Amino acid sequence: MSMKEMSSMTGRAPRYKEIEAILRQRILSNFYRGSGFLPQERELAQEFQVSRTTLRNALQLLSDQQLINKVQGRGTMVHRPVERPGEYTVLHLGDGNFLSNFVITVLHEIDCQAGGRSACIIYTHLNHFENGELEKVQLRLRQQDNLKGMLLIGNYTREILRKLQNVFDIPMVLIGDLWQEKERSDELVVSQVVGNDYAKIYQAARYLLQQGARRIATIGQPRDLIWGNAFYNGYKDAYNDAGIHFQPEYYEAIDSYNNPRDVFQRNLSSYLQRLLQSHLRPDALIFPAEYSGTVYWLAEQNGVSIPENLLLVGRSAVECTAQDFPCVATNPQELVREAFDLLEQEQENNGRVRQMRVIEPTWIDAKSSLKTPGATCKEECTP
Repeated sequence: MSMKEMSSMTGRAPRYKEIEAILRQRILSNFYRGSGFLPQERELAQEFQVSRTTLRNALQLLSDQQLINKVQGRGTMVHRPVERPGEYTVLHLGDGNFLSNFVITVLHEIDCQAGGRSACIIYTHLNHFENGELEKVQLRLRQQDNLKGMLLIGNYTREILRKLQNVFDIPMVLIGDLWQEKERSDELVVSQVVGNDYAKIYQAARYLLQQGARRIATIGQPRDLIWGNAFYNGYKDAYNDAGIHFQPEYYEAIDSYNNPRDVFQRNLSSYLQRLLQSHLRPDALIFPAEYSGTVYWLAEQNGVSIPENLLLVGRSAVECTAQDFPCVATNPQELVREAFDLLEQEQENNGRVRQMRVIEPTWIDAKSSLKTPGATCKEECTP
């Protein structure tokens, strides 16, 4: 089976595109500054646990973007981006070996909107705050004398944000929620742009209740996470507002944030098997839309079938691919546009705005889709 076929079955982007996105982010953040070359192909294939053919497909995409070049007898040279005056820096905090669909989609949208604003972006990655990593980022950005602000993406806590503020005296906007918190707070460390996760599940559940469903299984997140708490409350309130008895046993918390993808899929597989073989089988299912194909594929792999009369609604952080069922998600264009606008306000007010903007979800009917990564955006910065 080809990688493209497997991707279609699992509902994921092709693996070679995921690898291309990770390597591209590393190159843009000068990850390979020391040697100037990528590791050997066999090392990269082993790191990403893919075949050499899959890896070469990813490398070809990077070559098409003129980010790498084969040098006979030496290996694959990295065309390090020219360090030029930048207006904004994007600081990603997380595992550099894995970029989630959310991060990939938002980074792509930042590229697009920065071009439209004729703004130069400096991409910087930070795995942790040890071994002088933060100091390296600080040294790199110190060379820029025209930085207007910093967009933050990744696993940020209040403590980390305060540490960044002590190091960088520029406006900051966090795209997404704080890590390791259960609820949103009015006491903001920096301005934030977030999606309304509560409204996503509420809209999905209300729609299904209006369609006559009563036992609505919902694949959410653990309630000790800010997303899981919002999912659960939206799910419960949809029942209560409709005057229908709430059945919390149909809410399933599967942690996709703190677990590797293969662990999440095993947990999802186990849950689907139990769910679809239960004598109290649900009549509707709300599930992560980025794993939409996986729902069908995993069910088939476990010898169970999804009933034709099972109502389906997808929910997603920032993207929904075209489906045969409705989906609710946060529009990444609106998310990034509000982040840039907030940065400009922070700059005008010396970083004292401290505002949270909540992006309401977009309802996507069957056979349509939100914009997803893949389009090429023209870069308009002048070296």
